[in-house]
Amino acid sequence: MFEKLSQNPLIDLQVYFLSESAKNRRWQKELNCKFNYKVLPKIEFNFQSGDLLTYLVNPTFPLRLIREHYDVVISGGWLDFACQAAFLISKITGKPYIIWSESTTYEPGLLRWISLPLVRLMVRHSDACIATGKRAKEYFNCLGADEKKVFTALYTVDIDYFRRVSQLTSKEKCETKRRLGIRTEKAILYVGQLIERKGVKYLLEAYGELRKECDDVSLVILGYGYQKEELQELCQSQNIPDVCFVNHVEINEMPKFYSIADLFVLPSRQDTWGLVLNEAMACSLPVITTRKVGASVDLVKEGVNGYVVAEENTGELYGAIKKIIIDSSLREKMGQESSRLIQRFSIDNTVNGFMSAIEYVMSSEEGSSESCYPKDGASR
Repeated sequence: MFEKLSQNPLIDLQVYFLSESAKNRRWQKELNCKFNYKVLPKIEFNFQSGDLLTYLVNPTFPLRLIREHYDVVISGGWLDFACQAAFLISKITGKPYIIWSESTTYEPGLLRWISLPLVRLMVRHSDACIATGKRAKEYFNCLGADEKKVFTALYTVDIDYFRRVSQLTSKEKCETKRRLGIRTEKAILYVGQLIERKGVKYLLEAYGELRKECDDVSLVILGYGYQKEELQELCQSQNIPDVCFVNHVEINEMPKFYSIADLFVLPSRQDTWGLVLNEAMACSLPVITTRKVGASVDLVKEGVNGYVVAEENTGELYGAIKKIIIDSSLREKMGQESSRLIQRFSIDNTVNGFMSAIEYVMSSEEGSSESCYPKDGASR
């Protein structure tokens, strides 16, 4: 998305990354970015509360921001030092400040309660807000944002890449299944961290019930996390067969796993978005997720390309999985609908959302729509 935004001849983009990666992630650290960026030196404070919570302090950022004289500052979130410093410096210097967030009302925790007064202040005094979808927009409104200042830049991945690379031949699919030890005709796929918030336990329980009636389906769990051993023990204690645990793979390998699946399930107890749903739909898969996944209201049309079920509800999840797995014509139809529906979630449309917010704050700043783009650069 940043690459596409930087290609606009009227935009001089500078991106600051607060960290190369995160302690609880195994993202590829080599950044092959085709836009101006810098990874800032950091001091990291980690707190464990189910999920790993990290507060980053980038000491060099404030002075860098003051020196560069950007026309617009876009901040990805509000909870790190750099985001808070960007807000304060923008208010002092009078530069337009845009806050970009995927947060929803469903996010729990002590940290949210403690930070809420500061977050409300930042949102209400931002010159514009960029929401990643409907739930994020609702949360901006709850925080007191001016509705006319809230823009939507749909959260997405490179859907063309996933669609293209997932087009494996029958022989390639069979070989991939063989390497994974999958012997069944059909496969259900989960991709994500193996942590309590992701609700994988409920997927295993629902799949276990399904296997009592259908023996031609496997479950592939792709991910890592502190719950892995616990989940493997659950499979053994409840005699849940044909569950394949796969460790982290890099992004270029991901489409192969989607290509061998017949159904994708994201059973999270809470997720601000869930980009794996975008990936699965780009690969023409039916999808099932829960009400507390932010993307559910934007991506899933009930009974059309999948189902949305109650979180932590094994029975509902089992019923939705069974409907799709036992009906090949329904699977095919839903997969086609996923492919069609995800088209709107293109990188171009996401960039358009950013540009609308930038144009708005610049026209407000200049008092004219004729000079509505940053002249010297934008910072995240």
